[in-house]
Amino acid sequence: PDGKRVSHFESFVMERYHFGFGALEGRDELPFHAFITANLSIAKELLLTLGGFDEGYSYGWEDTDLGLRAIEAGVRLLYAPDAVGYHHHEVDPLSYCRRQRMVGRSAVHFARKHPDRTEVVGLERMPRPWTWRWALKRALFNALTRRPWIALADGLCALGAPGPAEAIYSQVLADCYYRGMLEQMRASESDPAQPGTSEGT
Repeated sequence: PDGKRVSHFESFVMERYHFGFGALEGRDELPFHAFITANLSIAKELLLTLGGFDEGYSYGWEDTDLGLRAIEAGVRLLYAPDAVGYHHHEVDPLSYCRRQRMVGRSAVHFARKHPDRTEVVGLERMPRPWTWRWALKRALFNALTRRPWIALADGLCALGAPGPAEAIYSQVLADCYYRGMLEQMRASESDPAQPGTSEGT
C-alpha cells in the first residue's frame, strides 16, 4: 500500500517469487501461472465448471493448478493493471523460508497431478539425494547456516549491493523449497494418505 516502507527483500520476493506483475505488463494474454488469486475475477459458473480449487494442496500451487485447467479449457487470462488490490503482506527472510518449505511440499502434488508440467515446480532442478551437488548444497545451506547467510545478504543490501544479496536470498529460499519437496516425497512414500499424493484429482 502507498506509504508503507518496503524492504529490499520484500520487493525482491514479491516480484521474483510471489506475484511478478512486472512481467505481465503489455501482454495481451497471460500464461496459466499468472492466474494469481490474490487479485482475480472469474465468473462463479466458470469456476464451478472447472471444478474449483483442488483441496489436495497443503499450501500453494492451488491457483496455478486451477489456472492450468482454465487455460487448457480455452479460458483467456487477461491482465488489467488498473485493477488494484492492496495486499498487506509483510514478510522477512525467515518467515519466507517457512513459506517456501510449505510451498515445496505442495509442489509435489502439482508434479504428480501434472507429470508433463514438472518443469513448472522445478522438479528437474532439485538436487538429488546423495549426489555431490546435494552434499555441497547441504553443507552450505542448512538450518545452522541460514541465519548467517541472511544476515550477510541483509548487510549487503545495506551497503548498496543488491545483486549479491539477491543471489544469497535465492540460494537460501531454494534450499527451503527443495527441502519441503523432499520432505513431502518421503512422507508420501511412508503414508499414502499424506496431502499431495492423490493423482488426477
